[in-house]
Amino acid sequence: MLCLRAASLCRLVGASQALTIAHRGPIELFQHLCTNAPRTIKVMDVDHLLWLDLEMTGLDVKNDQILEMACILTDRNLNVICEGMNLTVHQPDSVLENMDDWCKLNHEKSGLTQAVRNSKVSLAEAESKVIETIKPHLKGEVVLAGNTVYMDKLFIEHHMKRLHSLLHYRIIDVSSIKELCRSWNPQCFVEVTKLKRQLHRGIDDIEDSIKELQYYKTHLFKTF
Repeated sequence: MLCLRAASLCRLVGASQALTIAHRGPIELFQHLCTNAPRTIKVMDVDHLLWLDLEMTGLDVKNDQILEMACILTDRNLNVICEGMNLTVHQPDSVLENMDDWCKLNHEKSGLTQAVRNSKVSLAEAESKVIETIKPHLKGEVVLAGNTVYMDKLFIEHHMKRLHSLLHYRIIDVSSIKELCRSWNPQCFVEVTKLKRQLHRGIDDIEDSIKELQYYKTHLFKTF
């Protein structure tokens, strides 16, 4: 046990410091480690939410590509800090031809497919634009918000690592609240469903997500 404890201390604080503190009792040792252990936890920006929506060629993170990125920065009360931006990313026809059937149908219908063909913006340029816009407002890592936003975050992590480095590990997924309403407050679920326009373009989807959370804030999360 003594050898195991010594090895653990060496990993945490280094060999020289481990020799100094190894004799201490468990409570004193815990207090020392809490005070002096290396700081690896990053600060979360508690003032802002980054609402972001991606339109992709499919849901395979490694093989599908990002076609459009839209974002709005709000405060925690859903007041807009940065007006929305919508960036269409150029992709070659070879990518567009390999979209899944749902994407082919809906992206053609919304006009996104043609907009992607016409765009001169690369994904790296779109990523830089978003970072340049939001970073001056941030005090730490920002929480990502949206509908089923975990999927957007997976694509960000794989395709836009610089933007991903600004994101906190927590997310606000409005879709989770909707599913709870479906089970526990069916009338609220019916009403909030009417807010969704189903346009399947980035900025429209974000605006709908914010309106949806505003509805929940008013009707479900009343303050007293």
